[in-house]
Amino acid sequence: MPFLDPLHHRWVEPGEAEYRDGRDWMLLSPIRYHWTRMDIILTAEEGFVYDQASVPRLVLPVIVESSGKISKPSVFHDLLYNIYRDLNFPTSCHPKVTSDHDWTKAETDLMFRDGMLDNGMSKIRAYIAWLGVKANLNAKLNWNIYV
Repeated sequence: MPFLDPLHHRWVEPGEAEYRDGRDWMLLSPIRYHWTRMDIILTAEEGFVYDQASVPRLVLPVIVESSGKISKPSVFHDLLYNIYRDLNFPTSCHPKVTSDHDWTKAETDLMFRDGMLDNGMSKIRAYIAWLGVKANLNAKLNWNIYV
């Protein structure tokens, strides 16, 4: 089973601590994902804050029915985006990847798609969500490999 732990998270209230805009979730315990395609185990630590699936609004109606199946993959997609886009966030939940792989945006987006499939999302919904994150021009412009 690729997801090695259950997802325990809570809603982060708007304005709470140093977080953004009230659309965020915080992990209450660590969660691990074994991405079998690359044979890499990713770990998101307790306290990591993420915003679920950041896909274009046009895509949301297609995937919302399966939103529970997108939650775990979203943790790891946000984890890698936060690291490699060099975003600022509280050091108390600074993400880390327990591998020495230098991730590209394309690999991160592919891991997201594989994670949705591993978590039981239909192929068509996973593909549409994947196309949504692939099309995120802002992420393409800000991607910064520094590890």
